Formats: sequence, C-alpha cells, structure tokens
Amino acid sequence: ARLSDTETRMLAQVLTHPLPDGGYNVLMPETATVALWAHDPGMAYDARDFMVTAFRKQGVDAQALMDRLYEINAKSVKLSLASSRKDGYIVDDGSYDKYFQFSGGGWEKLYREHGQAANLLRVSRPVYEEASGLFLVYVRVDARDGGRGSFLLYRNEDGALKPAGMARLWVR
Repeated sequence: ARLSDTETRMLAQVLTHPLPDGGYNVLMPETATVALWAHDPGMAYDARDFMVTAFRKQGVDAQALMDRLYEINAKSVKLSLASSRKDGYIVDDGSYDKYFQFSGGGWEKLYREHGQAANLLRVSRPVYEEASGLFLVYVRVDARDGGRGSFLLYRNEDGALKPAGMARLWVR
C-alpha cells in the first residue's frame, strides 16, 4: 500500500537536512524492511523489546507504534516522495544504486562521479498515531566510512515534527 499524504509530508520533514556546499543525501526509492529478530533463535536479544525499552527510558511508550512498524514493513513499498535538493536529499532514480551492483565501482566511483553525494538512506514505511501525535520511522544511513540504523520518534505539533526519542539499532 502507498504512503498516505500525511505520512509522505512527515517523512519529507524527517529527511530535510540541508548539507553544506550543496551536498545531499540519496534516498533509495523503496522502503526498508525491518527484520523480525524477535523470532530468530540465533539472536541474543529481542531487538524490538530493546527499542521499546530505549524509548521508555526516554519517557515514551512506543510499544504499539513499534509493533505496527514491524507489521507494515514486512515488504518494501515504493516511496511517492519527490526529490528536494534544497532540503538536502534526492530520491534515487537508479543513478546511484548501480554503483553497488556487481562491478559497479562502489563508494570510490560514486564519490568520484557524484562528489556532493553524502550518504545513502533507506527509510521504513513510517507509523503515525494521530491520537498521540507520535510518528515513528526507521532510518538506515550508509556511507563509505560506516553506517547506522535508528528508530526515530517524533511528536507532531501543529504540523511540525519535534524529536521525541531515538533508539539506535546498529552502528558499523
């Protein structure tokens, strides 16, 4: 299913980070899936419970939001977001993903040919709870020197998203 207009507008706010010297992030055009490690006997801990606990320590009960986020992100969907270079991001039209295909050249070639590209981003399909105004999204950031995956929680205050919490799942 497609993202709603509200989800799309809020996601655009999350992605808005103008970078210096005309730099930009590259957003992959399909949503990231969120692994259900809770059902993997090889995992030492339940990542979903770990994230919920992290938000609880920040004063927010995100259990229902996290459950919904995992549920709706079992499969990728195409984003309907338009590129906004002035806001610091473009949506990949296939021009960037090709660097990470077999013999694509990787980060070295990407940065050589697109020097202003900073990071590759993947986002989950977000969850918005209108009653509480809470908005939760998973954001994966990859760059030549590492990356991270975080659940970002925002509170909608009259159409503007204000940070309400963050739980980092991984760092490399």
